[in-house]
Amino acid sequence: MNSSNIQGKSFLVNGVPFFVRGAELHYFRIPAEQWADRLQKAKDCGVNTISTYIPWYFHEPQEGRIDFDGESHAQRNIRKFIELVSKSGFKCIVKPGPFVNSELRYGGIPRWLFESFPETLSNRFDGKPCTGRPIPAEGEPIYRNYVYKWYSKIIPLLAEYQIDKNGPIILFQPDNELSAAWSYGLGNSLYDVTILNKYWPQWLREKYGDITKLNVCYGTCFDDFRRVKAPRTMPSTKQDRRLCLDWMNFKRWFFADWGATLTQWASEFGITVPIIFNEPVAGFYDHGDHAGFGSVMKSKGISGMTTCHTYSPKLMDIEGFRDIGIAVELTKSSPWGGPALSVEANTDWYMPRMSRSAINWEPLLRAGLGHGLKGISIYPFAAEIVSGEDVIDDSAYFAPSCIDTTGNLTEAFAKVCRFYKFTNAWEKELYDAYSVPEVTLAYYPAMRLLDFLGADEPLNTSMEISLTSQVESFGAEPI
Repeated sequence: MNSSNIQGKSFLVNGVPFFVRGAELHYFRIPAEQWADRLQKAKDCGVNTISTYIPWYFHEPQEGRIDFDGESHAQRNIRKFIELVSKSGFKCIVKPGPFVNSELRYGGIPRWLFESFPETLSNRFDGKPCTGRPIPAEGEPIYRNYVYKWYSKIIPLLAEYQIDKNGPIILFQPDNELSAAWSYGLGNSLYDVTILNKYWPQWLREKYGDITKLNVCYGTCFDDFRRVKAPRTMPSTKQDRRLCLDWMNFKRWFFADWGATLTQWASEFGITVPIIFNEPVAGFYDHGDHAGFGSVMKSKGISGMTTCHTYSPKLMDIEGFRDIGIAVELTKSSPWGGPALSVEANTDWYMPRMSRSAINWEPLLRAGLGHGLKGISIYPFAAEIVSGEDVIDDSAYFAPSCIDTTGNLTEAFAKVCRFYKFTNAWEKELYDAYSVPEVTLAYYPAMRLLDFLGADEPLNTSMEISLTSQVESFGAEPI
């Protein structure tokens, strides 16, 4: 029987270690009449796996009007696209969100949801909706109910095309860059009714057990966990810092728990292939909390792995190489399982000013391989021009990448093709290879939260720290 599964640090397809040579193709950005052409060019490049987001807003532009068969728009025919992927001999990774990012204006979540139900927008520390890109209130029942409905429609369709049913799908990714649409930092998001009244006191109760133990740490005299308020200012005392650290660790737990909930729903509606989570931000940015997130998933008995990005939005000098190494090593630090896999690799960037020369391609790919990547997917593989109404920045998405907007092959195509032919020829040896580190570095979560907690008291005597100035803002689009 055909299968895909994770055994230790290996990802197996039909019982054999599988090195992902991937290409991200966005059927919702590529005209349907060009799908076959882009897939053929991916095959010519040595690609063995196609990955794609499946944006909720694209398939349900109005509430209740869902199109998976291209009745309202040819590019909405997700069935036809997956069948073309399978007919072309590729494996497939599907990523139905609900948040997909992909530089879409609402991260792939339908605009009508936020407009019709304002309570699905998460609040900041001051009670106002979060700044920048709309951040979903992932703890609120109404948001969860709508996500559940979306899954109840899209997941059974995807389940039909899994590898154990002779289809191409070998991996499934729920929410992208898990963290409520990049909600990280102390005061930006999760100040929502259900979070504050249910999840936060529940987490404190599970951590401390007895309210007396919390009071000793905080220097307080609470009689109930429900009376412990989430922090709304930057910390100035040792007790304040303890509260803020708890709040940040709660956020890490909450996002991981939300990921587990999405996984459970996916399983309920028929997903059996392993789950992947890309860059689980979980309260802070810069490559995510792979170890912490992975430990939560493992404790819940979920089969899957975390994955990473390997970009070069800078020259591949010593800084660029260091960044790639950190991305891969943090992914490998997860106790969950599976090999290190980069599901997004590119020397371009969605903002043209951040794009770099094609000379970066070979050092980018080789650096990832040298640190132990067992799979890479080019994101995106083909560039396209899209409507400015749907995206947060430039309508030309990741031009030129490996294929430009007119369908022509680029210098990047040649470099990726050479790399994929090499990894194909030496696949078994590369999978068995490992490096012995000369130095082992350890880290713990609090180290990565310190930026949000302010400096020690002696350093604060001559300055005032405003929480507002610490909140991450993202002004590429209006709310």
